[in-house]
Amino acid sequence: MKTGIGIKPGPESNRDRDKTGTGTKPGLGSNRDRDWDKTGTGIKPGPGQNRDRNKTGIGISWIGISWIWIPRSGAAAPERCEPRRSRPARGSLPVPPSPSQFPPSPSQFPPSPARGRGQNSPVRSRSRFRSRFDPDPGPGSVRSRFGVRRMKKIAIFGATGRTGRVTLGLALEQGLEVTVLVRDPSRLPPGPSPTRLLQGDARDPRAVGEALRGQEGVLILLGTGTDLSPTTVMSDATKTIVEAMAEHGVPKVVVCLSAFLLWEPERVPERLRPLTEDHSRMERILRHSGLRCVYVMPPHIAVEQPLTGDYEVSVGVAGGPGSSRQISALDLGHFMLRCLRSDEFDGKSVYVSRHYPKE
Repeated sequence: MKTGIGIKPGPESNRDRDKTGTGTKPGLGSNRDRDWDKTGTGIKPGPGQNRDRNKTGIGISWIGISWIWIPRSGAAAPERCEPRRSRPARGSLPVPPSPSQFPPSPSQFPPSPARGRGQNSPVRSRSRFRSRFDPDPGPGSVRSRFGVRRMKKIAIFGATGRTGRVTLGLALEQGLEVTVLVRDPSRLPPGPSPTRLLQGDARDPRAVGEALRGQEGVLILLGTGTDLSPTTVMSDATKTIVEAMAEHGVPKVVVCLSAFLLWEPERVPERLRPLTEDHSRMERILRHSGLRCVYVMPPHIAVEQPLTGDYEVSVGVAGGPGSSRQISALDLGHFMLRCLRSDEFDGKSVYVSRHYPKE
């Protein structure tokens, strides 16, 4: 072909001239020149090009269109590139799978008719934790059904109470950075000091906002000590804490309430009803807050009992036949810290107890 466009003549044409004007390659039975295509690409070189080499560097295969590198004289071949593998950013965590990928938990099954429970009765879910002596996945982290949740900075309200004092010690032992807001710092337990110590009232929005700045989770362990008179101190403080959490973007809270909230109101002892009513107000505030919250409702808190890390948890009911009516302050603090870094009991009311050996 003398047109110089690089396409071999079509059928019934002379190899030196395209008489049809189509510029197509000769069909079967036509005069062929197989010497011009030595590259195997099917493209005829244009004028001024060497007929033994395709200097364009581009070819078309017979099976499909593909790019083929044919190096020019003196040109270096491109480097071989391996497929880039996506890697998570340093310090990032795996995305937890959807709960729908797991089999349903026992609390999601309907109650058995043989147990005599009605359709509206809560389903009892019992589980045990043996985690104190398990290998620790790292400071400030814990294994759960939905992966590992890392949490380093927490705030504790009520750190001078009987449960708050031991929970503060456990949190510091686990490597957490703890901020506490207390009215009387002299009532803090001896030993390691909290990371940040602020003096003030939990009902003061400015003091609470300063305590929650930069935090990732909150423990509410408010109480009135031995004062059983009618009060709104705990619910007022809870409202202030919830508002400050929303302002500072703190997503998770674990609150210690009373097991009487799992009872029928008329069964609550008369002298404990005022305190139980304020606990009920605390629960309502938290349930309408939109925060991820765990409502821990323990029975009698035994300060003298040891830390075991092995306790029974019931969801939605105050235990059952054979359940204990006490929990040590250390085991209660241990469980609350675990709930703070796990999704398992989010949005649930849980009763935690244990049988301790008699001395």
